[in-house]
Amino acid sequence: MDPNHLSDKATGKARRPFVGTLLGCWLALLASLGTTLVIYVLGVILPALSGILILESLGWAICGVGAAILVIAWRRKQLGVLFTRSALVGYAWASVVLFSLVILFYGVERWRGKRAWMQCAQEIAAKGETLDLTSVRPPDVADEQNFAKIPQIAALLEARKTDDGVWHRRDSATAHLGERLRKIQSRYRYDWDWQQEHTLNLTEWTDQFCEATGVVAPDSTMIPAARALSTLEPYGELLAAAQRACERPYARFPVDLKRDRYYGNYQHLVVMRALSELLSVRAVAELDLGRSDAGLEDVRAGLHLAALARQEPFWGSSYALAPLHLWPMQPLWEGLARQRWSETQLAALQAELARHQPLAHYAPFLRAQCLYLINVLEQLTPSRQVSGESSFSGLESVDRVAVMLIRGVHPVGWAHLSQAAICRFYWQWAAVVEADRHQVNLSLAKRRISAPSPDPLYLVFFLPRIEELAHTEPHAVAYAQTVVDFASVACALERYRMSQGQPPAGLDSLVPTWIAQIPPDVCTGRPLAYQLVPDGQYRLYSFGWNGVDDGGKAALAPDWQGRLEPRLREGDWTWGYAGIAGSNSN
Repeated sequence: MDPNHLSDKATGKARRPFVGTLLGCWLALLASLGTTLVIYVLGVILPALSGILILESLGWAICGVGAAILVIAWRRKQLGVLFTRSALVGYAWASVVLFSLVILFYGVERWRGKRAWMQCAQEIAAKGETLDLTSVRPPDVADEQNFAKIPQIAALLEARKTDDGVWHRRDSATAHLGERLRKIQSRYRYDWDWQQEHTLNLTEWTDQFCEATGVVAPDSTMIPAARALSTLEPYGELLAAAQRACERPYARFPVDLKRDRYYGNYQHLVVMRALSELLSVRAVAELDLGRSDAGLEDVRAGLHLAALARQEPFWGSSYALAPLHLWPMQPLWEGLARQRWSETQLAALQAELARHQPLAHYAPFLRAQCLYLINVLEQLTPSRQVSGESSFSGLESVDRVAVMLIRGVHPVGWAHLSQAAICRFYWQWAAVVEADRHQVNLSLAKRRISAPSPDPLYLVFFLPRIEELAHTEPHAVAYAQTVVDFASVACALERYRMSQGQPPAGLDSLVPTWIAQIPPDVCTGRPLAYQLVPDGQYRLYSFGWNGVDDGGKAALAPDWQGRLEPRLREGDWTWGYAGIAGSNSN
């Protein structure tokens, strides 16, 4: 047998494990680098992961891969094979090929991103818009016109949440009050008694409130309204300050856009939601005791708080502001159900409601959110395309070496593509709400999001926020506007009943004496539906988010506590008195 043939076979047998060793080493190295990249991304996005922790993880990953390579080679008795001339040449060629592919990849992605961004920039210029984050911030106002500068309110709004998650306040008394307010607003919900045509059970509310805030409940022998008012007495000075909100047309909350937006410092929303609940419950109790003038002042203050909160587009999502809009509707609804409002008071309520147009705040809020996302992305992976104020101070808490590494490996073209995708999302979804037509385009609101980008940062951290905005905001703002329209028409119906002795046969009878015009159904553009029901009552309803006339029937389903609550994406949205039940005086 030819010895050369034997040598070739032996050589072939020796080379196969050598190739397997090299392949295993390369795969281990790639897996290590991929894991390290994920750790870096998490470190940049989550400041709780320090830069030192990230660098330690990188070091251990590299050491682990190196040790694995040496152990594999040693076990196969091929340690020397890793450092032969042919192996080194193979390493060099593999590095050249890998380097060339990387350069080609970055070049192609840079070209794609630059082209997409140039097209986006042309559209931005044509629309006369800017990507400067400060362009959506409302101008400063005098302290005398600023609700947030009322001393009692300012003391609560001065709280700050630091990196360690601790809230700090000026003094212990303010801290104690602020803690109670947080416990109050933590109880807020999105189903209100008036939605199911029920009055508020003041006995149940008082007991739950006292339990949540840790205070002693008043004597149970007191009538429910007096008991609720006794519970609210410690908040009298604060609620009086909230009533002065009606005297101040603006609210500029002491929030730091760079810091508070990132760390979730929503202290002003905590305070205002709690104030709205307290004002509304007090108004219900006052109406129950026949003090309609005092109830009117609390309802107007609650409505004005909702309007003030929408002046800050960075924080005023319709979902977050839902309690501010819906709590004041409870005493307003109950006053109509019990016929406690006078003609003059109803006219005043209509005038206050006419100033509330939630649809008009949809586009500014959406634009502010998209600009914020673009600027966050720009802070993570600078592309030198977006100017304006930095909004991501969280980078300061991560080691600068880690930040520079993630910026170094992230393709600039991906940043361009992601920013262009966010701009496209804004243009597409801003058209969902047509404020001038008082309508939400359901067909546009229910379409799929078309804002693609290959950027993993965008797909993991930005696209979910975009999907959340598209899923919740049009629906929430449509319902908020519908409730305002219901309340305005209901006030006009009560004024008609007071004048004519019975509800009208149709809503057209209200125009123009009791209301200038009947607002259309926000979801369909058709007139609001109106039903007369037995006992001289009525029901207003919108066709709701499904756009189908369900005959004035709301969709109800049990929540996690087993309590029925409306399902606002199904059924009709209603306001009526056919099923009125529950009396606070009993």
